[in-house]
Amino acid sequence: MSAYQPKPYHRTADETVQCPECKKFDSPDAEFCGQCGFRLTGATVGGEENYHPKPYSRESDEDVQCPHCQRFNDDDSAYCDQCGTKMEGRDDVKVAEGRARVSVAELRSAIAIHHTATDNGSWDGPEAEKNLPADDEASYRKAFAWVDPKGDPDTKTAYKFIHHEVSSAGTVGAANETACSAGIGVLNGGRGGTTIPAADRQGVYAHLAAHLKDAGKEAPELNSAADRLGMAIRSSFLPGSLELRAAAPDGPATVLAGHFSKYDVWYRVSSLWEGDFMERVRKGAFDNTITQHRSQMKVLFNHGFDPTIGDKPLGPIRELDGTGEGAYYEVPLLDTDYNREQVLPLLEGRLMDGSRAGSMLGASMSFQVLDDDWDMKPRATRDNPDSLPRRSVNEARVFEFGPVTFPASGAATAGVRSGTDEFIEHLLHDPAFVAGLAERSSPRVVRKMLAAASASRGAVASNDPSGRPETESSSERQAQLRRRAEIILKLGAI
Repeated sequence: MSAYQPKPYHRTADETVQCPECKKFDSPDAEFCGQCGFRLTGATVGGEENYHPKPYSRESDEDVQCPHCQRFNDDDSAYCDQCGTKMEGRDDVKVAEGRARVSVAELRSAIAIHHTATDNGSWDGPEAEKNLPADDEASYRKAFAWVDPKGDPDTKTAYKFIHHEVSSAGTVGAANETACSAGIGVLNGGRGGTTIPAADRQGVYAHLAAHLKDAGKEAPELNSAADRLGMAIRSSFLPGSLELRAAAPDGPATVLAGHFSKYDVWYRVSSLWEGDFMERVRKGAFDNTITQHRSQMKVLFNHGFDPTIGDKPLGPIRELDGTGEGAYYEVPLLDTDYNREQVLPLLEGRLMDGSRAGSMLGASMSFQVLDDDWDMKPRATRDNPDSLPRRSVNEARVFEFGPVTFPASGAATAGVRSGTDEFIEHLLHDPAFVAGLAERSSPRVVRKMLAAASASRGAVASNDPSGRPETESSSERQAQLRRRAEIILKLGAI
């Protein structure tokens, strides 16, 4: 393969972000300048301080694939605008010249519905995939229901949800009814669930359901994202996460204020249930939940774990805004005994002698991820020396937030940590907490949370690029905890 040389720079209509270094223009999803490699994220761009790009979206004219992050760029790009890798002069850069153009909708994952013959015979997915010819994008689009927009469309590994029979000669044939039904089951969380973006589930479902309809069968319903996804918890102990402010000049400090999540801050998630990876929240991830779910959000102390306060509300949400550096909130505290006697002393760091040492609390949220991107093989960096997988949260729904006590591990107190394991432990061992959670949601939702948390753990472990196997003791421990939780639910503790 010859060394890649970009074409002369030419600005296209969608390139509206001007690089402050070389003054040339990039796409709104560019994290780096494709011409000079300057890092746009976090810089002052077009007068906007701390600039944040939109989530990555491959355009139909982007045919140059970065050898590092596997994402696609314009043919005049000297650098990858997603990871900053210099591509000019490298012999491992793939250029899909002459490839048939497809619509952006097709490039974005779910393969369009097509109507073919169907068959209700036995199904062997691995055998069907094995029979597919190599480097044949046209055949892959006939056999599968989803393609990774970041992957190489000429490789089988870029595709998921195979459901067509394939002859030993490599010819793609009828859609198999069993495969279509099984695929919908995976979308609904069966066999450990799927790792495709939440936004693509409906398109894949429509594809598989259309084949079943052609066969005269009714397709199973697609569960909602709320049913399928589990709850996760992140606790922030960064500066500005939580402070007390006065409601009026010269008045007492009785208003909680701060950010329960800040954008584009990388932190490590080390969780029995979620896995071991790096994570950040992108700007705009909370826009929809602030608009649609604000009235349903609760402000609780320690997520309702505290044995004294429980799930009593701390106060109403007076302000909630996600347009700045993160999700900013203001909550005036209710005039209650538990706020005066327990929450305020911790927020003030009030000592027995009457002096104040500063807040003993951080800010935390419980949420579910609705859309995310994964980089499973990142380069080692100062912040990620072990090259852990990196997850970018593009959209999330927030259920509740509020102050939390510092974690037991002193090493974790300076940044952001996952509190999901603690949440699951309460779910599994604390009948009173299970009762309160089920009352706020429902027993069905509690069961779904448990199942989804386990599925999420399996999905992350199975995609771990380091190849580290899950230990038998860890697997046994999860199985024991799941059984115990089901017993709590079935015995009527709720």
